[in-house]
This record gives sequence, C-alpha cells and structure tokens, in this order.
Amino acid sequence: MKGRYVLLLMSQALGLFVPVCVFGHGVEVYDISGEAGPVRTVYFKYSTGEPVSFAKIKTFPPSTRERNVESLVSITDRNGIFCFIPDEGGEWRVDMEDGMGHKGSIAVNAVFGQDEAAAETESGGGGSGKSGARAPLVFNIALGLSLLLNIYSVWYLLGTGRRKAAARAEEAGCAHK
Repeated sequence: MKGRYVLLLMSQALGLFVPVCVFGHGVEVYDISGEAGPVRTVYFKYSTGEPVSFAKIKTFPPSTRERNVESLVSITDRNGIFCFIPDEGGEWRVDMEDGMGHKGSIAVNAVFGQDEAAAETESGGGGSGKSGARAPLVFNIALGLSLLLNIYSVWYLLGTGRRKAAARAEEAGCAHK
C-alpha cells in the first residue's frame, strides 16, 4: 500500500515541475538583409512576438566550420536585431543565446562583386529562416508519464473513496444486497 502512495507522490511531483520546463516559448530567426548591400541583418524574436533583446550573438565565417574557433561576439539591440558586414563571401552562421535557455541559429549568405546579382536572382531576394527552440525529448516523455500517472492517481483515489464509502455503509447495515 505504501508503494502506491509513493508512486502517487512521484507522479504529482512530476506533474508540478515538468510543465514549467516544457511549455517555454520558441525563438524565430529571420535574415532580413534584403538588397541593402553588404550589410547582413538578422532579426530574432520569441514565438510570442517579443524581440529577443540584448542576447549574446556569435558569428562564424564560412572558412570556419567548427564551433571552437575564434568568432565575432556581440549582442542584439533592444528590438532583437543584429547587423554585421561580412569580410568574405559564403555562408556565415549566426548563433544567438539569450542567457535563459533560448537559442537560435541561422545561415546567412554573403556574396561579393558579380556573384551578388546572381545570388539575388537565385534566392529571390533576402532569405529567411526559422528556428524553433523545442523541449528536449526527455521532458516530453516525462510530461507524458506524468499525465498517465495523474490519470491513474485520480482513478485510484476515486475508487478507494467509493470502496471506503461502501464499507462504511455495509457496517452501518445500509448496504443493498
């Protein structure tokens, strides 16, 4: 009997703490550079529509494909916008981290000289990307297990209450046979 109560308490604890971790909002990332010349502009916002203000930005040039290299470190402005002027052509990677667990990343294409006109016609203008921060699979599994354990808990407690009421009624001689 004690084992069932421990199971009920564990399910309640999971039900209280896991949804707080899981139901965060995501981050959307857009390359809004357009045809503004060499300046590349990236816009970060939460899925709620609020801009990601003053978040840490790391910019990686095309010549570096690994994360452990020296990179340009900056922050977004209060409107969630980050601008930079690339010094080489190719696909730059821009990573954002807001310090509260939200992250976003986008590949920004930078072209120079004659390649610029060709790239604009191929891409149809400034490209955009979207990066949604999702809860890890472990939290989703824990949330599902918590839901199942809570349903079982309610079913068990309701059944126990009915059995106790029936037992009291039988002791009082009110039970129907």
